[in-house]
Amino acid sequence: MKIDASGDMKSGIILKLGDFHPASIISESALATLLEKSLETIRRWRRKGELPDSVPLGKNRIWTAQCLIDHFAKQLEELARKRREQAKRLNALGL
Repeated sequence: MKIDASGDMKSGIILKLGDFHPASIISESALATLLEKSLETIRRWRRKGELPDSVPLGKNRIWTAQCLIDHFAKQLEELARKRREQAKRLNALGL
């Protein structure tokens, strides 16, 4: 099952996370569909900290779209910072 351009869950184009309203609620299963990954992969990523903490809602765990976007942005910023530090160290060594 995929999310089409109208936002309906059915066969069609998968909307990217940034296309959602920031306050949109996204469940683990919806994120699995969006990223074309299994539900178990999403749960494993959450347990490993590769996804932010989610909020329990009944039998589901949920995030807002903004929470996920902020998390990914923070990861990208941290990666860029580490690369800058590494380049600085290599430069100091003359490499």
